[in-house]
Amino acid sequence: KVEMRKTFDNTDFVKKVMNFSEFLDRYEAEDLYMDTPATHSTMLNDVLVPMCLHCRELSDKIASSHLLFSSGGTSSSYHFDGIDNLLSLLSGRKRVIIVDVAYQKHSYADDYISYVPLSPINPDAVDLVKFPLFKDVPYGVVEMEPGDILYNPSLLPHHVRSYDSPNIAVNIWFAPFDFEENVTSRYGFRSSKEVAAYNNALHAMMKKESPPTIGCNSEFRRLYSLLENSSKEDTYTPDEKARGDLEAFQLISGHSMPRMGFGSPRVQGEKARAAYVAALKAGYRMVDCAQLYDEEALGSAVQEVGIPRSELFIISKVHPKNFGAKKTLKSIDESLHKLKLDYIDLMLIHTKDCSGLPGCDKEAGSWQSAWQDMELAVEQGKIRSLGVSNFETVAEIEEVMNLGKGQVSVIQNYMDPFLVPTEVLQFCQLRNITFMAFGTLGRSYVHEEGMTVNPVLSNPAVREPAESKQCTTAQVVLRWAMQRGVGVIPSSENPVHMEINLNTFDIYLETEEMQALDSLVNWDPETIQDSIGSDDADGDNTVFAEKTATGLGHVADFYKEANLNQLNVFAGGDDGLFTAFHGQTGSILWRFMTFSEFGSSCIFSPDGTHIYFTSENRNMYSLDVVNGEKVWNMPTQHPFLATPRLSADASLLLAGNLGGTFYCIERATGGVRWKRKLADGEIWSTAAVGTVDGAEVAFVGVLTSGLHAVLV
Repeated sequence: KVEMRKTFDNTDFVKKVMNFSEFLDRYEAEDLYMDTPATHSTMLNDVLVPMCLHCRELSDKIASSHLLFSSGGTSSSYHFDGIDNLLSLLSGRKRVIIVDVAYQKHSYADDYISYVPLSPINPDAVDLVKFPLFKDVPYGVVEMEPGDILYNPSLLPHHVRSYDSPNIAVNIWFAPFDFEENVTSRYGFRSSKEVAAYNNALHAMMKKESPPTIGCNSEFRRLYSLLENSSKEDTYTPDEKARGDLEAFQLISGHSMPRMGFGSPRVQGEKARAAYVAALKAGYRMVDCAQLYDEEALGSAVQEVGIPRSELFIISKVHPKNFGAKKTLKSIDESLHKLKLDYIDLMLIHTKDCSGLPGCDKEAGSWQSAWQDMELAVEQGKIRSLGVSNFETVAEIEEVMNLGKGQVSVIQNYMDPFLVPTEVLQFCQLRNITFMAFGTLGRSYVHEEGMTVNPVLSNPAVREPAESKQCTTAQVVLRWAMQRGVGVIPSSENPVHMEINLNTFDIYLETEEMQALDSLVNWDPETIQDSIGSDDADGDNTVFAEKTATGLGHVADFYKEANLNQLNVFAGGDDGLFTAFHGQTGSILWRFMTFSEFGSSCIFSPDGTHIYFTSENRNMYSLDVVNGEKVWNMPTQHPFLATPRLSADASLLLAGNLGGTFYCIERATGGVRWKRKLADGEIWSTAAVGTVDGAEVAFVGVLTSGLHAVLV
């Protein structure tokens, strides 16, 4: 796997899979950097294990090996590794800048851009206004020459530059203290980010528990012999399971169609032409267009790039203004002229009517007459396959199938992880109709619904696999759709994003990752707005509370049930984990992950069976004390720091957030009884509850505006 860049600049970049001979042909002329697992490469036959790892007690703990190769001039991110490693330089020079672990927080690594533990700081152009702590970081410099080997402990912040061509090095990764295994089993940490928060103390503990010296006989063991029988999980090749289920669709019409295409950008003219050219050069061979969009721009791009027509799959759609006998056929001829093509691979009815479609006040005829003209165009060789778009029910699709020959090859409808047309998908599968999704990445929530955050790409079920696989959240969502047997057509005007999306074929989502994404299905748009927070949302939240049973937050680890008849201790930490401890032994019973820091304490239901707390992830939670399972979560637009308070009869929970909104929540369901926007200031403190003239009143302190009295 090769990075199509040589320096880190905190922006998205493309990784491509290429064989070694192709890399050697290109690396000196292009900005390419290879950092790829070489665990099972026979090249390792020529690599002896360094002397310092000859002892079997250490050599048996070698996990993998990476080959680093470039023409020099590379500059890495400022980062730390999750496992110890030796950097062995074979050719060229390297300069390694090393920072003491005590200054780890100065790296702003919590602001990682794609996966932990990456700092957003650009080492070649440090923004001290944005990252002021970085100016206080002392550092050491190691100059490496060929033959030098540098030991790099895990979690040690560092930055690497390389010089001269060819620049070749081997990384050998090993775990001398079984560090990850020990802390994972002992403390239940699930990621290097969690481990990093405690790395100083944990490393000291591991060293203390390990013998100060070991005795062994040196063994000249070749690296390949140590790794040849190890797991192949570290070897990067396009996985068979990643590729095997993504062959081209075979349509009812007898033609094949790619799984992924390029969705038309919502621009016209030169911008559209440039986007189409970039997409075709990136490797897209299916392009989605329409009479509504700029067909001429696509035609010019196809002509400019010069890809053989047989390799392309071009889609267009009939605009409702062109419905009508012979009128649709004429519009197809116009599309062919604009596209500079002899035939269109797939022609869709864009939508049944003009509702919400630009440039259309009234249909010129019926969509039924348009379909008949489209079938005639197939007979004339102008179109190869037919389908419909925005036909959202099974009944509507069946109506199309009952017309003429009724050969519906493709249904193109909206789909994202929250809004999945389950009945239509099942119907398509039964009838061998291919389903193609648009809008999969959820950008309409921001651009059309007015949300401030994209709820699809920001959802933990999407972010977690993106972090673990070192890919983008967009790739995770696209891969989810394709593994469900759905075609996708992501759109972008950014050439880098185009290539990144196309590389989705090289990742694979495991069963549990697919299940986490599938669990988001069929939330309403209003509910999705609530899931990222909306203090302006309407009324009762009970339905939402029921639907988010598998939403934000989950049981991270379960070891033992909490005994309600004994002392237990519950606490939340800055690592996002809310933990139940045995009161006498301190052993962990269960842990609940919220993905955010805690600022509040927790309270219990009167019978002690449920526990309630708030989180900086903008949610209030109710958990089952025995097993940590979530009963409900209530989202808002702003983070919580205030501990909730029970009403006098214990039926309600009262708490305010940093947006200045005070909530009254049904304790049993998580539904919103009422809420009040008290001020623009933040609410940090727990409310006090009392009685005034026989009425229950909550007293709430708000920064900048003082004490407020609210009738409960």
